[in-house]
Amino acid sequence: MFVGHYGPSFLAKRLDPALPLWIPFLAVQLLDVFWAIFIFLGVERVRIVPGLTETNALDLYYMPYTHSLLGALAWAGAAGILYRLIAGSARGGTLVGAAVFSHWPLDLLIPTVVLAASVQSVTVRFREESSMRTMLRWTVPVEAGNKGIHNGAIAKTIEAIMASLKPEAAYFLAEGGRRSGMVVFDLKDPSEIPQIAEPLFQQLNASVEFLPVMNADDLKRALAKVSG
Repeated sequence: MFVGHYGPSFLAKRLDPALPLWIPFLAVQLLDVFWAIFIFLGVERVRIVPGLTETNALDLYYMPYTHSLLGALAWAGAAGILYRLIAGSARGGTLVGAAVFSHWPLDLLIPTVVLAASVQSVTVRFREESSMRTMLRWTVPVEAGNKGIHNGAIAKTIEAIMASLKPEAAYFLAEGGRRSGMVVFDLKDPSEIPQIAEPLFQQLNASVEFLPVMNADDLKRALAKVSG
């Protein structure tokens, strides 16, 4: 798929022979160039998940500034305007901008890429079915909870859970007179369980459960298999 990104660059060269080929070559990978820079700076994030797919262990779970729809459009517009100002070619600027943006729809063909439709909200996910929808439940003893409220441990631990798991749902409640919470997220590998649970154990003395769960669509498919 990496090679496939270069197809639009040859088309751009064909449509505008005056356009140096190295320009669209760079343009079609411009989003990845800035992605690498932003990963290094900590602006965007990637994590290594062994066994995520057969060919790739990179979980590209947070890259809204380079691989979001709005981000791709912004980079494409900026690159097109810059080329037009430098080369004085409106046609060339349009083709350069189109080459930059072509990276976004072509990435839709990659199963492990998560493409954000906006910086803050909807995401379009194309992933192999290698993860399990899981509910994480925890309950904090009263004394440990009181201490955690005063020293900030509860807030920090929950913020870390939300940031790392990106749950599809999260709820916080009082259960049996104790502070409790539950989040629903995609567990990609069982080896992630200790790193998720240990902060709850060590920081809050919490009891922790991991439960496989289904949503309505999952249940519908499951019942169809059972009845069939």
